This record gives sequence, C-alpha cells and structure tokens, in this order.
Amino acid sequence: MSVRYTRRAEILPVKSAENIEYLQNAHFVINLLPKGTDFLNAKLHEFIPPTAAIIDFSRPAISANALPQTLYAGNKLRHSNMRFVFALPGGWKQQQLPACALPAILAAMTGKIHDQLEPFCQLARQQAFSTALVDTPKVYADPVRRQLTSMSYNFNKG
Repeated sequence: MSVRYTRRAEILPVKSAENIEYLQNAHFVINLLPKGTDFLNAKLHEFIPPTAAIIDFSRPAISANALPQTLYAGNKLRHSNMRFVFALPGGWKQQQLPACALPAILAAMTGKIHDQLEPFCQLARQQAFSTALVDTPKVYADPVRRQLTSMSYNFNKG
C-alpha cells in the first residue's frame, strides 16, 4: 500500500480502490507504518476482514484491544535458552526478545558480525533464534541432545 507524507510529518496510507480491495480480501496484513496510531487513524482495520491476522511492526504498537482482528507483534524473537528474569513491559513474555537486539546478541554469542542478510539469517538459525509469532520446538544447546532431538523429529515426520 502506498503512503503519502504530510507537512506535519504524518504518514497517511493512500486509500485507492485497488488498495481497499486488497485489504478486503486479505488473510493477513503486515503493518510497517512507523506508529500504531498511523494505522488506527487511517482506519485501515475497517477494510480488513475480522478473520484476518495483522502482524504489527510499528512502535509504539497497536493496542491489542483496538482491533477486531487477531494482532501479533512482529518484532519479537525467541530462543529456548534465553529469557528475561522480568518480562519486558508492554505485553512481552519472559522468553520473548526484541528483534532489534538480535545483531548485538549474535555478535556477543558468536563474535561474528555480518553486513549481508543471508549470512546473518543463517547465523540466527544456527543459534536457534526464531520468531515469537508461532510456537517452536524446543532446541537443546547440548550438541548430542540437539542431534537426538533432530533425529526424533525426522523420525516422527515419517
């Protein structure tokens, strides 16, 4: 969806007939507008079916009770061996990590810094980071346990 910028530094989505039709037929929508209020003020959710899911990357985020659709925070990661002693404020769970912290966490864990997307994503997968949008199988840090987990997972798949 296209956006336009106002003189007061607001970002407004362009509501063309084509864009509205896309929203009306969407199963999920990814909100990349800077602030959750940008999405709400544009009333985009009124065009999205109530059965659709919205993945929100805005900060401050869209309030969960502001929409009839299912809302997911798109900037949350998880790692089976990491958690905050106290959950971060704003609806975060103890095992959820801010995605913006991933480059620093990976650099601290591995000593490697990547400026290319594919090697960075591969390193994140190797270190067992995943999105917090869905539940993920438990990954063990111990290489033997990891191998056994992998073997049992492959065995169960058939």
